[in-house]
Amino acid sequence: MPGVTDGYAGSAPDQGAYESGQTPWVPSGTYALVDAFRVVDPVIDDASDRVVYAGEWTHADASQSWTQDDLDRTESFSRKAGDTAHADFWGNGVRVICPKGPTQGIAEISVDGGAATRVDLYAAAKNAAQKVFELANLPEGRHTVSVRVTGDRNTAASDTFVSLDAFEVLSADPFAAQEPGVRLITSARINYPDLGWGNYTDPAITLAANFSATTRMRLLGS
Repeated sequence: MPGVTDGYAGSAPDQGAYESGQTPWVPSGTYALVDAFRVVDPVIDDASDRVVYAGEWTHADASQSWTQDDLDRTESFSRKAGDTAHADFWGNGVRVICPKGPTQGIAEISVDGGAATRVDLYAAAKNAAQKVFELANLPEGRHTVSVRVTGDRNTAASDTFVSLDAFEVLSADPFAAQEPGVRLITSARINYPDLGWGNYTDPAITLAANFSATTRMRLLGS
């Protein structure tokens, strides 16, 4: 570009760099730049700090042989009526993963405080990591899923335990399975009196989960 790229010589690993002195201009290489990878995991394990428990839950891990087929070898269980476990998530649906077995009772599962679905967790033998509940086609956004111990059981069951293995978030956009990031970032250096061609980049910031704050911004005409 006359007047802009005159005398410019790019160097690796500049993507799309152009070397001067050649006619016509050609790319200097075939480099691809990678800024970061984002790991998307839709599973909220029962041992995650995103799950909030109320009541007398017991949390089992890999030290117990009977957790060998559970996700991440963990599960949390209670038999006290009224005990709850809930988690917030961002997506358009959710699955609840529980083991079924002869000592398992009946759970009530609800989303966003809506009508509860009674789920019978009884099985003649233990079956780990079973999808016992699914709700899809919610508006994409923040929701809450809750599991409640009822204290009820199938007549064939020997006890009333409710065991939670994990929640699995559903989303039309797999990246939305993560909590949404900051939607607006304003820099203290809004006014650039010497603004010219170029990119102005501030260091990346990280906010802790559940962080919230309020800001006010006044826009002035030139």
